[in-house]
Amino acid sequence: MEDRATQVSASDVEYEIEIRLRGLRKEKPFAGIHICPPSSLDVPDEQSARLVILCPGDEYKASKQNNNAMTAVQDILNNRGNTPRIYRNMLAFVAPDQDLMLSLKQAVRLYLAWKSIKEDSEDLNLDAAQNRETENNLRRSNETVDARIKEAYCWLLVPYIDKETDMKTIVWDTIRISGGSEGIIAKAARKMLQNEAIITTWAPALLLMELDNLLWRDSDNIAIKKLWEFLCTYCYLPRLASENVLEESIRAGLHSTEYFAFASAFDGMRYIDLKSNQYVGAIERSGYLVKMGVAQKQIAEEAAQRQAEAAAQTGSGTTIPASTDGNSSTYIDPASGTGSGAEKIQEDDTAVASPKNTRFYMSAQLDTTRIGRDVQRLVEEVISHLMSVDKAQVEVSLELNVKSPDGLSPQVVRTVSENCRTLRVRDFGFEE
Repeated sequence: MEDRATQVSASDVEYEIEIRLRGLRKEKPFAGIHICPPSSLDVPDEQSARLVILCPGDEYKASKQNNNAMTAVQDILNNRGNTPRIYRNMLAFVAPDQDLMLSLKQAVRLYLAWKSIKEDSEDLNLDAAQNRETENNLRRSNETVDARIKEAYCWLLVPYIDKETDMKTIVWDTIRISGGSEGIIAKAARKMLQNEAIITTWAPALLLMELDNLLWRDSDNIAIKKLWEFLCTYCYLPRLASENVLEESIRAGLHSTEYFAFASAFDGMRYIDLKSNQYVGAIERSGYLVKMGVAQKQIAEEAAQRQAEAAAQTGSGTTIPASTDGNSSTYIDPASGTGSGAEKIQEDDTAVASPKNTRFYMSAQLDTTRIGRDVQRLVEEVISHLMSVDKAQVEVSLELNVKSPDGLSPQVVRTVSENCRTLRVRDFGFEE
């Protein structure tokens, strides 16, 4: 058996590893998985998050800056065949560890050796006991190969640009994802979600922060189609899992007057079908996000125009309802203040009852995987009703406690701190 193992070629070993990797299946939040692409041309340039599993020969060595893995990922990130890649912010990569690949390749050689013995069992004239031994060794070696593949493919490589330093230079966040019983793709997805290297729920406040910082700094609006293209293209922007994440963020922001407004079109002078502080079902790519101050100015101008038109149409008199059921009306002469068919309004002499239920308080535990959804429901179904009460003083605060046994990475600390300062969070900090 050992002689057979030494005779297995390197190409047969890599082929067996690739076959097993190709059995991996796509998992959320990735829209696509690309296994062992022969070249950059085999990775589509599309507006959706994709994970690339590198070939067995593209090994990563932490102590060696110029390794096969880095050469491969830089080529795929920058090119698709002979053309420059556009949507670079949609890619992440998993590479095998150079040292761990040695034990994986040896395990594959043993497996292929036992497999060849089983196939040649008749020619080798094996008895029943030898056949059972071959079956058991083949099963164990097969399980060993699967386990070693999970161990070897342990480097997650995520490109980003630190906009505080340089708006052009790609920096690679190299994260070890070894350990655990999860598969390669599940471990990569979990780590990227933990590090916010991929986002499935985006708060409208964070969207507005990106708009104010750069994207509409010199404009009063931005086309939603262009905004999504920016997010897919530039690695200094957040990496959203899909366009639906952006749509949900916009939809949540339109429930308020704090973030932005939505318009279906812009004619160069005025925004068409301008909406703010309301539910908007369809967020079309042809629409625009509009700065709140600009939107409020146009909304006020349009309201004043409607009032002026209504006053002009009134003429010398106004017909108003004379009963709350809307079935009769009274014509009021603006000169005399009297009219025909007027109904007498009875004064209510009943004493005003003392107010009850003058205070409301609430504490809710949120699902950490669906925070945006839970907060939106609370706003729609609870908070909005309380805010509509006349003279009500509503105070809403958010308390967050995070414990990480493995510690928080420098990138997460930097990102969270920057976002907290930008969002003017009053009190936050990290502890050992």
